[in-house]
Amino acid sequence: MEYKFNFELLPVLENKKVEEFNFKKTNFNLLKYYLSEINWQAFFNENQSLEKIVSTFYNVLHTGIDYFVPKCKPCKFKFPVWFSKALKEKVIQKKIFHKKFKSSHNNLFYDEFKKLRRDCKNLAHIDHDKYIKSTEKLLCKNPRKFLTL
Repeated sequence: MEYKFNFELLPVLENKKVEEFNFKKTNFNLLKYYLSEINWQAFFNENQSLEKIVSTFYNVLHTGIDYFVPKCKPCKFKFPVWFSKALKEKVIQKKIFHKKFKSSHNNLFYDEFKKLRRDCKNLAHIDHDKYIKSTEKLLCKNPRKFLTL
C-alpha cells in the first residue's frame, strides 16, 4: 500500500499592527505654521490641470499630517456598542486579576477574578437587554432612523 500526499506551501500572512493617527494630540500650532509657510503660488499655477492641483494639495496636507499628528497603536480593547462603561471597566479588571492569578497562582486573585466574572455576566445580560429594548423602541418610533444606524 502506498500513499502519496501533495502539500502546497502558502505564504504566511504577517500580522502587522497598523498605527493610527491620534488627532486629539495634534500640534495644531506647528501644523498651522507649516501650512502658512508654504508658497502656494508656486504649487498652483494656471498651466496645471485641476487633478494635478488637487493631488499636490493633498500631498502637502498629508505631509503636514505625517509630521504633526502623532501615531498610536490601535486600542487593545474593542467592546460591543451595547457595553456600558461599568461593564467595560469590570471586563478590564477581570482580565487584570486573571493575569495576576496566572502568574502568581494566588487564590485571592482567583477569588476576585471569579467575583468579577460573575459581575460581568450579570452586567452583560442587563446591558444587552437594555440595548435590545432601546433598539426595538427606536425601530417602532422611527424606522427610517433605525435603518441609518
